[in-house]
Amino acid sequence: MKYFILLLFTPYCFAIELPSPSRTLVEEVVAQTPSDPHRYDWRNDSFSLELGVGAISEFNSFRSDSYQLGVMAPVGGGWIMRGTARRVNTFGTGSSSQMALTPYSQSAQPSRYEFVGGVGFALLDGRSQTVLSPRLTDVNHALYVLAGAQYNYFTSKPDEPIPAMHPVYYNWVLETGLRWQIFFPHSLGFGFEWDYSVPFSHAEPDLGSWQRFTGILSWSFAGSP
Repeated sequence: MKYFILLLFTPYCFAIELPSPSRTLVEEVVAQTPSDPHRYDWRNDSFSLELGVGAISEFNSFRSDSYQLGVMAPVGGGWIMRGTARRVNTFGTGSSSQMALTPYSQSAQPSRYEFVGGVGFALLDGRSQTVLSPRLTDVNHALYVLAGAQYNYFTSKPDEPIPAMHPVYYNWVLETGLRWQIFFPHSLGFGFEWDYSVPFSHAEPDLGSWQRFTGILSWSFAGSP
């Protein structure tokens, strides 16, 4: 006897099969093996192209927006390799404009280009199927832990590009984070990424560390059969 839990999410209805009490653990694992050639597995993709838009949170009064283009490729097991190119634009805010009226300033990174290379590992992953069309809507999802090295390229280094800013220039940065990704079979996917960055060098006064929150759209390409 099979047991199902129906999860209703607009516009999809998901069904999760629960193990039958009469099944042994080995029988359950064998039953869930993706032997169906139509069943999608993100590990078999060749690579994915990605577009992302994010916001950077630094310990100052300035605003930094991030736009990125990247590629991600499975390399075996739950491992992935990834490369990303970003454009970061830094702006003043109302608070920084008020600070400019005083003798004080804050450390911040000016506008720049970022180039990141790194790896990731799927801590958790799974599969969801809709009750309407399992083969067409066989959805994968995964939670990755990420690590990589980031190189920053600053186009110019003026003394004070934005009022009340004390510019700091970090060329090399260690980037770590987490990413939740949803894959549709060999097509569009989306995800959310949180990154925590620490520079390899220090400045005076030092910015320390910062965070980034990014929404990502991706398109995956099928690998060799």
